[in-house]
Amino acid sequence: MQKKRRLWKQRSFITTLCAFMLGLGVVGYLLYLGYQVAWTGFSVPACPFNQQCSSNKTLWDWLQLFVAPLALTGAGLWFSQVQKKQN
Repeated sequence: MQKKRRLWKQRSFITTLCAFMLGLGVVGYLLYLGYQVAWTGFSVPACPFNQQCSSNKTLWDWLQLFVAPLALTGAGLWFSQVQKKQN
């Protein structure tokens, strides 16, 4: 019984890791695609000759985009661990 439980934990870890890596790949592709399409707001605007232009997105914009989902995920994982310990 212990072998089956350990094997199940290993498989679930590998499955979770694969899903996480796939998710990172999808997010990376969407960001790459976002920089190629102007209407997303991530692309650098066309600049007149010999002038320097930059994107309108700042670090604060990226933090607002990613911090909330990461915090919610962390809180969910923590809550799940607390529930497992109580059972």
